Amino acid sequence: MRTRKVSSTWNPGCSSEGPRGIVFDPSHGFVIVACTDHVQVLDAEHGGASLGKLDTGPGLDAIDYVDATRLLYAAAGKAARLTIARVTDHGQLEVAAEGETSEGARNAVADSRGHVYVADAQQARLLVFQTGVPIH
Repeated sequence: MRTRKVSSTWNPGCSSEGPRGIVFDPSHGFVIVACTDHVQVLDAEHGGASLGKLDTGPGLDAIDYVDATRLLYAAAGKAARLTIARVTDHGQLEVAAEGETSEGARNAVADSRGHVYVADAQQARLLVFQTGVPIH
């Protein structure tokens, strides 16, 4: 940080539109990147090697990750879909749940009680989902 120099560059496998969001799994050293239509897991301890990928549908932006449950939350606005995926010990993404949202709804955020909040800017509302997976 002091030198302000880039130490390495990784390719997250996104289109030319680039990555949209990023979260870190501190327990396993995974960097999880949101591209415009999928999520990609990179291995921070092995030069950003690609470990897993999950298609979410178009319109993905910011994502959320809860280390305690190993769950990733991705709301794709153009697909009108919320995908909740479990991140395995090997960096694979397994769909735990999927649900319909509304077109334009994106940027999912999870709380400690198992709720997921998705912003629907087009209709000026907040969608709230109960996952049944509280975070301890």
